[in-house]
Amino acid sequence: MGSNNNVCQAKSHILAFSINIYLHVVILFTILGILYIKLISKVTADAVNNEITDLATDNIDKFYDTLSPENKNNVKSVLNNLPLERVSQVYSEEDKVRKYNNENVFRAIRMTIVLFIIILLIVIVVSKLLCHNIPMKHLLIENIVIFFFVGIVEFSFFKYIILKYIPVEPSFITTYMLDKLKSYF
Repeated sequence: MGSNNNVCQAKSHILAFSINIYLHVVILFTILGILYIKLISKVTADAVNNEITDLATDNIDKFYDTLSPENKNNVKSVLNNLPLERVSQVYSEEDKVRKYNNENVFRAIRMTIVLFIIILLIVIVVSKLLCHNIPMKHLLIENIVIFFFVGIVEFSFFKYIILKYIPVEPSFITTYMLDKLKSYF
């Protein structure tokens, strides 16, 4: 009987270590998944939209200012002959492919979190049945405290560093649009 208890203690140490690692993964993925769904996806979408709007506005204004009065009239004439209302109407609707793709990403994150938690619960229950001395309360508290501080660091890094990064050259959109227009003529 004492020999079986030693084997259980040795296995429980390895099992506790394994559960601790898996708990780290579950908590980290859950925090990052929720953070992405609730905050990062919205903030990055807004940041990209604002960046594109600012770049397009600034660069179109700069380009327009360099045109001669005759060329400005030519541009105005061309734009007046384009079906801009129809184009605006088509692009004012939400893109179904983008919406479907993003919903699938969010669904995959939620399903992965649920699957991770179910597996964790199964491992905990099985470990409790096999060896009763796994310090689950201690492991859970330790991981929550660690990831509380990790979460603060990650959120701060995202908010104060990543959001200040400018990913696109200011001239990129204008240059791209002009090159694309030139390719048609």
